[in-house]
Amino acid sequence: MNRKQILETASAAIMGEREDNYGGPEDSFAIVGDMWMVYLQHKAMRSPEGTLQLITPHDVAIMMMLLKTARLIHSPGHLDSWIDAAGYAACGGEIATKEG
Repeated sequence: MNRKQILETASAAIMGEREDNYGGPEDSFAIVGDMWMVYLQHKAMRSPEGTLQLITPHDVAIMMMLLKTARLIHSPGHLDSWIDAAGYAACGGEIATKEG
């Protein structure tokens, strides 16, 4: 694929099915931002310094699950989001297990 094809494919995705499934980006991004903020605030409160520390790979898995959760708020029947959330949970669990 060249640049033009990539951008056209991205445009079709964000202007069509995704917007139909999850609403406009300003709505879904606001929900995702709220969820991530709560998560990061709690992470900071749990640190010895009381400040946000390094975002770990398992944090990313959790935050991606929150992204999928935010999408499911708008479209609970969208099976792909459930599958993606399960995949992120599995990856996060594996990472956390390796981290100890």
